[in-house]
Amino acid sequence: MGFDFESQYQAQFEPLKSKYPQGSEVFSNGKLYTVVDWGFEGSQPIIIGIDREGQEMHLLTYEAVRYKVCSRCGGRGRYSWNAMHGSVCYGCSGVGKQPVAPSGIPQKIKAVCRTDWSYFGYVSGDHISAEFCGFSKTGGTPLYSSVNKRTHVKNKLRYSSITARFDRL
Repeated sequence: MGFDFESQYQAQFEPLKSKYPQGSEVFSNGKLYTVVDWGFEGSQPIIIGIDREGQEMHLLTYEAVRYKVCSRCGGRGRYSWNAMHGSVCYGCSGVGKQPVAPSGIPQKIKAVCRTDWSYFGYVSGDHISAEFCGFSKTGGTPLYSSVNKRTHVKNKLRYSSITARFDRL
């Protein structure tokens, strides 16, 4: 009896189908996608999703993360109004949902800067409060969103960069 390609193919898709069923929503790179199918790009399992504008996107499974209702705006995507950005919620960038860090990755980081990091406007002694916001497009590195308290600039920081320049509190 020969190799059963069909059963091997189905066995590879079962974990994807149970974790990301059709019609479920996943959060990736600041956008919400509805799962429509699964597939492979090379040897990488992918999720095929459609965003609100109807654009199809192939998402690597490490890029697609679970989400929760935004704790700041309650899922509305709107918060207090200001002249620069209108009423867009800063907690979810107007999507109404926030990504949830997978197990083993901290959801929030509080730390103090130990060396100057002029590129992002941090100096030694600055405190940082950052929240998990997804994964980078190249390599699946965890990213954290933080607002510099002195410059009021919002940054996306790699987890490895935070651990290299900050001490956890």
